[in-house]
Amino acid sequence: MYRIILLGVIILLSGCAYTTSNYYYVSLERADGISVAARAKLQLKNLENNTEIPVKYVAIRNGYELTFLIGDKSYYPHMHISVSAVEGGDLMFKPRRDTRVVSEEGNICASYHLQGDASSEMDFGWAVNCLSDGIKKQISFDIVSSSGKYLSSEDIQFEIKSNGKYTFLDAL
Repeated sequence: MYRIILLGVIILLSGCAYTTSNYYYVSLERADGISVAARAKLQLKNLENNTEIPVKYVAIRNGYELTFLIGDKSYYPHMHISVSAVEGGDLMFKPRRDTRVVSEEGNICASYHLQGDASSEMDFGWAVNCLSDGIKKQISFDIVSSSGKYLSSEDIQFEIKSNGKYTFLDAL
């Protein structure tokens, strides 16, 4: 019993506390020309009271296909996006970052991370302090060939939805 009390005192003095937050995800369910390909219940550690959500979307375009995946790797709204040519060949993303889309605190809302310099895969993230309805939610990028020839532009509207809560030990 003494050890439990001592542990509690140490935790209080160290400035740690449990924090519970909503889990938010990027939803493309209302996006034009994009369909839900799979649904699942995410298995993130400490995520509770969540239900099945779309975890894979597909968009078939003229000459290429886009795949959007939501995974069990992060607690912030994000997607892994890939592009493939319908008739072979290598295609690449060229993100169009709009640094004018910011939170009330001035933080840039969207992040794009290519999986290499010339990549057919990228991770897209959205800051959790950019949930306001007044902030334009859009994934913007160009599709180019491996030689750099422009093929198409995408401006995909999305929504941020909540599904469950997660708890973690946070420093005060």
